[in-house]
Amino acid sequence: MSNCTPGTASTISCNRGMCNITLRGPQCFCEDTDLYWYQDDRCASRVSKVAVGLGMAVAVLVIVVIVLSVLLFLARRSGSLNM
Repeated sequence: MSNCTPGTASTISCNRGMCNITLRGPQCFCEDTDLYWYQDDRCASRVSKVAVGLGMAVAVLVIVVIVLSVLLFLARRSGSLNM
């Protein structure tokens, strides 16, 4: 019996992972680590790598649009003052 044995009083809950006994003791090994980052050692809270990548791409796109809009506004404003 160990902390990885289901149904015991001291069972470790690995949520989205599997509990295995290692040299350091019982540890949770999270599933789908190629798709998600896990924020804790019990696999409870995960963040999608794809969502982070898409969010970063959208944020960069929004910043580029804002910068270009400001530059266009300034160019039109200075162009109309020179005429």
